[in-house]
Amino acid sequence: MAMSSDVLPGTETDTPPAGQPSAIHPSEQRVRSGNLYVELPGDRWDWARRQLRNSCDGLVRRYPSLADAARTESKSVEQFLMDAMFADLLPAHLALAKLTFPSGSRSVSINVSIRLSGDARPNWPLPKGISLVAKASWNLSGTDRETQRSYGNRNPTLTVFSFHDGPAGEARDFEVALDVTCRQVARMVAGVRKERNVLTEDLAAALPAISSETAVRLQDWSAFLEWKRRLIQANRTAVRYESRHAGEDHRSVTFRIIGDNEEALSQAIRRLSQSDALAAFDVSVSEDEWQFQLPSEGREPRGSELGSARRVRPRITAADSAVLDTPWDSAVTTDFTFAFSDDALARIERSDDPEAAARKALDRIPEAGFIVQSAVQDMSQVNRQDRALRDLSDQGGFSPYLARYMFDAAEARRPASLADVERWHNQTLNDAQKLAVQKVLSAPDLCLIQGPPGTGKTTVIAEAIAQVVARDETVLVASQTHTAVDNALSRLPLHPSIRAVRLTRNEDRLSDEGQEFLNEKALGRYYRALSAEIQQRRDDAAHEQQFVAQLTSFRAKSTQLLESLTAAEASHSAAVEGYDALVVTYADQVRALGATGVPVPSLGEAALDRLQLEELDQWLGRLRTAVPVAREYARSVVEDKPAPSATPKSERRRELEAQLADVLEKMKVDSAAVEDYQRLQAELEGLTSDTSTNAPDVRTLARFFPGATSVFDEPPKGLLARFKRSARMSAARDLLESTSSLAASIPPIDESRTAREQAHSASVDAQRRRELALSEAESLLTSPFAQSLGIVVDKLPRTAAALDQARQEGESRLSGKIERATRLSAESEAWGDIQDEWIADLSDETVASRDWEAIGDVWLAECNVVGVTCNENPATLDDPGLTSFDLAVVDEVSKATPLELLLPLMRARRSALVGDHRQLPPMFREGQDAEGLPEESDDDVPAEVALTPDNLKKYEKFVTASLFRTHFERADESIKQRLTVQHRMHPDIMDSVNRFYEGQLTSGIADPDTARAHGLTIRGRGDLPVISPEQHMVWVDTTDDDRGTAWVEPRPGSGQERTNELEARLIVRMLRDIDDALVSASTRSGERKEVGIVSMYQAQVRAIRQEINRETKDRPFRAIKYELNTVVKYQGKEKPIILVSMVRNFGNGAPARRRSSRANVARFEYINVAFSRAQELLVVFGALDTFTPYQVELPPMDATGTPSIIPVYREITDMVERRGAMKQASALGELISPETRQR
Repeated sequence: MAMSSDVLPGTETDTPPAGQPSAIHPSEQRVRSGNLYVELPGDRWDWARRQLRNSCDGLVRRYPSLADAARTESKSVEQFLMDAMFADLLPAHLALAKLTFPSGSRSVSINVSIRLSGDARPNWPLPKGISLVAKASWNLSGTDRETQRSYGNRNPTLTVFSFHDGPAGEARDFEVALDVTCRQVARMVAGVRKERNVLTEDLAAALPAISSETAVRLQDWSAFLEWKRRLIQANRTAVRYESRHAGEDHRSVTFRIIGDNEEALSQAIRRLSQSDALAAFDVSVSEDEWQFQLPSEGREPRGSELGSARRVRPRITAADSAVLDTPWDSAVTTDFTFAFSDDALARIERSDDPEAAARKALDRIPEAGFIVQSAVQDMSQVNRQDRALRDLSDQGGFSPYLARYMFDAAEARRPASLADVERWHNQTLNDAQKLAVQKVLSAPDLCLIQGPPGTGKTTVIAEAIAQVVARDETVLVASQTHTAVDNALSRLPLHPSIRAVRLTRNEDRLSDEGQEFLNEKALGRYYRALSAEIQQRRDDAAHEQQFVAQLTSFRAKSTQLLESLTAAEASHSAAVEGYDALVVTYADQVRALGATGVPVPSLGEAALDRLQLEELDQWLGRLRTAVPVAREYARSVVEDKPAPSATPKSERRRELEAQLADVLEKMKVDSAAVEDYQRLQAELEGLTSDTSTNAPDVRTLARFFPGATSVFDEPPKGLLARFKRSARMSAARDLLESTSSLAASIPPIDESRTAREQAHSASVDAQRRRELALSEAESLLTSPFAQSLGIVVDKLPRTAAALDQARQEGESRLSGKIERATRLSAESEAWGDIQDEWIADLSDETVASRDWEAIGDVWLAECNVVGVTCNENPATLDDPGLTSFDLAVVDEVSKATPLELLLPLMRARRSALVGDHRQLPPMFREGQDAEGLPEESDDDVPAEVALTPDNLKKYEKFVTASLFRTHFERADESIKQRLTVQHRMHPDIMDSVNRFYEGQLTSGIADPDTARAHGLTIRGRGDLPVISPEQHMVWVDTTDDDRGTAWVEPRPGSGQERTNELEARLIVRMLRDIDDALVSASTRSGERKEVGIVSMYQAQVRAIRQEINRETKDRPFRAIKYELNTVVKYQGKEKPIILVSMVRNFGNGAPARRRSSRANVARFEYINVAFSRAQELLVVFGALDTFTPYQVELPPMDATGTPSIIPVYREITDMVERRGAMKQASALGELISPETRQR
């Protein structure tokens, strides 16, 4: 980490982000001066010493140079930081902020954050722009609110409990500037008085709240929690049971219940029957064996959840006092049956052995105990949240300025720059996902990621965690639901740097994915990562050995080729030089002939090409032939002899020419002469073409010897004959003289041609060998191995030097790889056998279980990724020492209330909130699997605590509002990212929910018709298709039943509210049709097709489950695997096929029936989640007459404003109808009634 001794720049305060207050300039703020007396916590404060060490360990992980600097000065890191920030007897410029809120202060101490705001010390141990922040406290004079003890402390000391990194710069509007001299109390001489102490009552009173917004919210939260307590107390009902056994259907459990009298027991059973939130507690959790009474303090018990009561009137009888030793004189007993919990039923349905799964579900229920409304369990949670609330009021958590931005993301600091990522673990991330990860890594306080369905929020979380861990930091993964936590952990790459564990006190609530991160299974997963890493190193070593061998071969081949190419180049160069020398000599000899008077052809200065040489050879040949003829002519003149006679061929040529002239005349009158002409012409052409054997004629001789033209003419006659004969004689003598040595001067043509051809042949042969070497070099340089060296041949090197340079450059680029290959090869030789033993041991599943007993606690404390729910007991983290983290990642954050966010946010230095405020909002019940806001209130609950419209309005922000939406709207762009490319749904399904995102969603599936093909053809009545392969969203209208008769939902008070028997039967029919179609499909694989069944209401889930059980009792499904649950529990999940039951059907009176805007089916978040779970096929069962008129409130996506009221269902069903995918319930065919099925 880079070190800097420069002055700390105000990167965060010089130019504050939009909505963030500017720093108060020193001239505008009174600076407090004096002495600051400071100390570290003493040994008697064990908790404070642990907190201090943990904070210092976190700083050392982020800034390793701190440890080196501390060692250099022979100090502990704590003391080194103390001296760096509060150097004894030296002046310091500090900024002080109050963390304690008046409403939350429990004693007369005041908790503060204090940071360096002025110049950095020399040799500053942190990077430029980073300051030290200390969290500390001092005691005031006054009376403790809890103990009522009086304190007087007029000369306090500031005790530092933790050190953090934070922003540099001058004091901000919630801070007070201090210009002080620091005094470390531990270094003061005993008896020296504290003077000019800056820690005065006046200073404490002058410190502003770190956030006025948070102060107001804390008061509201306290009032809300008090209301929740009273609500839980008002709903508290419990009965004692003395035994339990499983039902024959493997879906229920029957309890033997005991009461003190018949009336009280009947009333308790009635109340429990009306509740859908029940749990069984062991007898031991109650302070009284017969009356349920939780201890006011101590551990927080957790009951085993139960399903709904079977609506059968119980037969109450007197208890047998001889068998049951009860404290009641008139004890009564009865058997009463409850369904297993929905989670247990889901596990039974998914199990290959339902009976074994049912026995396991029964084992989770205590053999004797109490059946209690599980709202009682919420009391423990309310108490935890109240403690967290007070902790936030008093000290604000591990992030020094959490209270500042907890409710206003505009106050969160912006990053100075965007973090770089050297290597992505997931290579398939799109640009928006990569940017989201970088923003998580960069944000100093808070990062927000909005991800609509299928856009890869969990993928981003997994990559961000891997990147944070790679930076040697720790991560807390939290969510409001177990499923979301388990899913996030399951996406983590298997890498030894990631030590991930899942912590919970309710292990049976975890999914199969989450179970893999529990205790010894988490250790086993870590062992598998180590084993895989070692195996990868072994494979790498083997690969590198192969690489070294290939490199050796490559070098040998390239060296051989270089030698061959070099030799070929030398031979070629020598041959070319020899050839050129012969040509030059030949040309020079020809030029020398010019001295004899022979007109020499113009040769120029350039080298002669082969055509020019051929012409020159022919010219010299004719010259050589002409010389003796010319001498004969000259000698005949000198000796006055007859001129040389013409050759026979010359005579014959003249004869033929004369005959041709005669034949031409004849052809004018006789066409038969044509044949004679052709015969004579052919003979003449034959004589003419034979020039090599012909002596040169007079004209040729005249051209070679222009000065002796008269010698070749006929002897002169007439008056000038004597004079001309004299001149001719003189020319003849000159010709004899000039030609006497000319024959010897003519270069030997044949010898010269032979020499040139030999030289040229040698050149061609050398060039061929050079080209062959270059071709082999090209093959070598373009081979896969050469490419692995980084040798890229855009243009083949044409010389040995260029080839050698390309090879050297390639090897140079991979010098590190070559060194690594050599090192790994050596390691493999030395450690290979030991590594093989490690791999075998770490791959043994029993090793982790055995080791867990010995090192489980130690390993747990070293885990750097921890997963919990937001409602987990804090002791679950505290007990193994996992008290603080560098980053908290909260998934599905839009479902969490601000109270639920306290656990993860207060334990981390910075946070990343991931969610989608267009999906489900927070639930009313604080339990993790709450179904949502009820649509009607319970008349038996007192009005002052009931969930009435008045109370709901009063606590609306805590119940229905998503803090995430407000944060996302106000946060700076540098700390938030929206994902809009979805990879889950076929575009036809995506279109149904894109209206909730103002059309911003796009499909990232390259070929959706292939990638999301369901391939189903489902036929109904009349063998007409109900579902075709090209249809991906189908709506089945359930206004009328399968026979075309109007259907209406059960009326209130019937005991069947929020159920729809028609849709339940239609869904079971569709499941059977899908199963049959898949069984008969020739392309079916061995795996079962996953089908999800989603309902808006829990009661309908139970109704559908009953129909499925009836259908599959004698004929189980063979090709499908189904999961049935409510919309609330389906958020975060996906299935290839989703069937949705809308449930509500107001019948013919639908237009006049009041449609509640609070009903689940009226809330766009529920519609969005229900419809967006499907990947390939979405089938919705709903009554058009009920839903098409339904008006749905849709708020704007990115800004506050008036919500739009739109007919969402009409828009969706119109789209479906345009695609020809609207079906009537009767189209599926006639349904078998339950009565008929039983017969």
